[in-house]
Amino acid sequence: MLSETLDKQEVTSAYIKTPDGYISFGATYFNQDYPNYFRNVELARYDENFNLTKSVRHGDSIHFYYGYYAMTKVQNCYYAIGAKFDGVDTTRGIVIKFDDSLNVIWEKTYLANNKWCSIMQIINKNDTLYLAGHYYSPPNNTNTFIMSCDTAGNIIWQKNFGVSNVKESYLYFSPTSDNGFILTTKRHQSGWNYRTRVYKLDSLGNTQWTKLLGGTGESWVLSCVELPNGNYFCGGGRPHPQHGDYTSYQWINILSPTGNVLRDTSYYFCDYFPACQNFFNFWATPQIDNNSVKVLAYASQNGATIYYTKMDFMGNIIWKRPYNRRQADAIIGTQIPLGNGFTFLGGFAFADDTTNTADNWYIIVDDDGCDTLNCTLSIPWLESETLAVSIYPNPTTGVIHIDFAESTKYDVQCKVYDITGKETYNKPIINKQLTINLEHLPNGIYFLQLSNGDDINISKKIIVQK
Repeated sequence: MLSETLDKQEVTSAYIKTPDGYISFGATYFNQDYPNYFRNVELARYDENFNLTKSVRHGDSIHFYYGYYAMTKVQNCYYAIGAKFDGVDTTRGIVIKFDDSLNVIWEKTYLANNKWCSIMQIINKNDTLYLAGHYYSPPNNTNTFIMSCDTAGNIIWQKNFGVSNVKESYLYFSPTSDNGFILTTKRHQSGWNYRTRVYKLDSLGNTQWTKLLGGTGESWVLSCVELPNGNYFCGGGRPHPQHGDYTSYQWINILSPTGNVLRDTSYYFCDYFPACQNFFNFWATPQIDNNSVKVLAYASQNGATIYYTKMDFMGNIIWKRPYNRRQADAIIGTQIPLGNGFTFLGGFAFADDTTNTADNWYIIVDDDGCDTLNCTLSIPWLESETLAVSIYPNPTTGVIHIDFAESTKYDVQCKVYDITGKETYNKPIINKQLTINLEHLPNGIYFLQLSNGDDINISKKIIVQK
């Protein structure tokens, strides 16, 4: 669904559910203003059917706003974050506090380490605000910061991450069950080589452990969240081995509570090259239930496609759904559980007509990720671009045959997981064939994975039914 206003651009990625509808925070400008910049932020209220009931523009004639990344609610007020540029040489992080009627109570600006900065995440824990983003580090680098503030916007403490001669930009920040945090940054290695640094922090932002993930190329973990079992689910993108840095695999890392890598695997979501350039994986905060994780990704593919994927706690795909709006760029920045298995996915879509460049866009999906009655309930599986493989029969009473179309020189490992992520089978494939016996397993859904840890990554849902 589209919320369209013909005389202005709306770029919104932050939504909050209210008892009678939704509140959004984004950036906007009208065509008669400065067309290349956002002169205002916009606060908006919608009813349950996403009809606009009120909107408020906030800004001035001097500054430019951008960022509009996130917001949170503390008691009866809302706090939204982003960045504010003075039009000359200084960018400051901003926090805007407003009430349920969209009245702005205050706006505060921040520097990090006495340098210009952008605030990109806000978390509310026990009525304390935690802000995260990156700041300028001379001579030409960015480093990452987090800061703790009270509800009046006063800084309690601040921690910085990175060194002055290395770029280490902010990627993601989320709370953990021990009252601490998990933080990911993008660390520059050389040229177009980036790796992801994962920090486990205590409640005061002190580092408890770190882990460096990724290899050559741009390897980014754009979200890392704690699972109910204590492990960490980290998702992002890394370069496709055949197509280079701008066409990426979707990259999953499962880390133990102490940062050990339990699984490192990739999937290739896009249908064909070069349509999958500029892929941002897991844009919004993942949604976690008792045994699965739902994640969002964005790819440039005939405009842009949003991929919504449900995975188990070991990163095995349960289903994958693509959504596209008007063959135009579209980004989903928020997912909100609505109850009864339904989820609100909210963001914005670009370039629909000559009078408007962006509009708020949302869809509501069911527990299978379906937004239409024609959505199939079959489970998609992903296979390598270079190898054809048959996996049969399925459903099975226990015996499964795996046949590659041609002999492979790769060291391919066959693993089977149950729906909780527990490994139930592990054996290498010799030459072209393998027969596995799962008769000892109870009836149910399982996930078969074929991988060599590099360019072969095949996952398939298996049903054991005796």
